[in-house]
Amino acid sequence: HVDGEYVQLTRVADTTYTYTTQYTYTESSSTSEGNHYILQNGTYSEVYLYRHNGRWYQTQTGWIIKRYSNEYTGKIYDQKAGQPYTGDRYVKNGTNYTRTSNATGTLYGWDGKGYVPLTFASNITYTWTYNGETYGGTRFKREVVEGTTIWEYTRNGKTYTYSGTRYLKNTGATGNWRLRYSITALYGQQIGSYFDATAAPLGTNFKDYQWYDDKDGSNVTNDNDYVKYPQPLKSLEMMPDVNVNFYANYREATKQSIYYVEVLSGQSYDTTYDNKHYKKLKTIDHGFRYLTFNEDFYPIDGFNNDANNASPKFNQGSSSNPQTPNNHTEYSIYYTRNSYDLTFWDATANEEKTAYAKSVPYEDTIDKYFPSAPTTTKTGGTYTWDRKYYQDQACTKEFSSSATMPSFPVVVYLKFELPKYTVTFTAGDDVTYGAEAATRTFENVEENTNIGATIANADGSL
Repeated sequence: HVDGEYVQLTRVADTTYTYTTQYTYTESSSTSEGNHYILQNGTYSEVYLYRHNGRWYQTQTGWIIKRYSNEYTGKIYDQKAGQPYTGDRYVKNGTNYTRTSNATGTLYGWDGKGYVPLTFASNITYTWTYNGETYGGTRFKREVVEGTTIWEYTRNGKTYTYSGTRYLKNTGATGNWRLRYSITALYGQQIGSYFDATAAPLGTNFKDYQWYDDKDGSNVTNDNDYVKYPQPLKSLEMMPDVNVNFYANYREATKQSIYYVEVLSGQSYDTTYDNKHYKKLKTIDHGFRYLTFNEDFYPIDGFNNDANNASPKFNQGSSSNPQTPNNHTEYSIYYTRNSYDLTFWDATANEEKTAYAKSVPYEDTIDKYFPSAPTTTKTGGTYTWDRKYYQDQACTKEFSSSATMPSFPVVVYLKFELPKYTVTFTAGDDVTYGAEAATRTFENVEENTNIGATIANADGSL
């Protein structure tokens, strides 16, 4: 009530945020082999470290081969519960971190050594204004006057007066629209959860729908038709810098995304793209005319699509931009095959044989990359290769001839041995050698064995 009149008030929300680190990290005194946290590019990363002669060495989790050349000399850390955070906030771009004033989104904090993910909580307080001025007086609610209809709605247990446009639901292709839900969000605020097709407020009735900012999607012919959002909304992320209405439009699964992976040399293939041969891996049916890096260019183990680069590998779009609208019913997305390092280690001389190293395509058989006549630098005898290839430095487990390249580097161990001989001792006629015969034979005597000092062993051993 202002100056003798009842006026319409505006409710203003003031949101403040508090932040907590998801984890804290402290220097560790552990000497146990296993998963530990280290700093890489300013980020705490969980890696597998093993211990040997008081030193740390890094290997890949789940891969049993240990290489003593991968020594890690930095600090290791223990991961503990998060703590309240009041410092500067950062956003991540690739491996770089930039200070930001953003209150929400994916944020990081700096703990003095590295960057740690932040979680945030909001606290909303409301004030009432009229003509831009704060109103702190008594608030009044309009009542129904005879002959007049007052429209009201209830939200969060409170009743509000509504004087805007009202909509009716129409089940046909055209007609009026019914308002299903309304929110007020800050520019850049994450709003994707409001469009969850499995929960309130929309529920499962809209699980097969796309969300447009025109009423039927029929006017979409180029990028300019999407003033407020650049694409039909398969999922929503951030609030734009304008007020916007979204309209649900049903789309059946009339389109496909076909995923192709590059074949090995000599293998049969389904298609050729950019002078490489590919086979079909998977087909996904959907009703969307758009591709997005985050949703459609998903990781495939052992393969790469370069989705984070300027030229992701796909076709059937109208340009090199996968978000450009088009009327095609099919997208083909291509993944090239990765190659990984195959290295060799002389287990006898305890050194890497760099001359034999290869880069081997994922899933290719690896035995054809093995050296046929490796040599050793081990001195002190006539060492010869035992003609086997091992998975471990102790040389107890051989590679099979059908072994293929996994999606990580592999080390092959080579073993070299001294030759072995048969040694026979014969005593003269006037010599008695215990109660046994005067002739003794010993098999598999390794080169460089000192046999002269052991002839007279009472038990007959060499």
